[in-house]
Amino acid sequence: MLLLLLAAAPVKTAEAASATITLTTDAEEIHAGDTVEVKLTISADATIGDFEAFLRYDDTIFEFYSAVDCITGDAGSLRIYDIGASPSAQERTYRIWFKALTQGECE
Repeated sequence: MLLLLLAAAPVKTAEAASATITLTTDAEEIHAGDTVEVKLTISADATIGDFEAFLRYDDTIFEFYSAVDCITGDAGSLRIYDIGASPSAQERTYRIWFKALTQGECE
């Protein structure tokens, strides 16, 4: 009986394409107290649909300041949860603002 039910169940297929994620800023120098915009860009070889990712950063150097509603978090970790978004072209950009707390390097 169980085999019969499984045979009647609909088949769902997950499809994924390759993508490249880059983080960039136009700021050449950042000083403690400055607010800096970071652009997270996804470039794919197909139309981009739902997207979820986690971004970790050094929270002794930067403090999360602001972003669009689909980006949440603090204390060194951000969640980008863009589910249900309209499919878009082969590139999508999210803008994230951080406040510089001190001197240092953050990768």
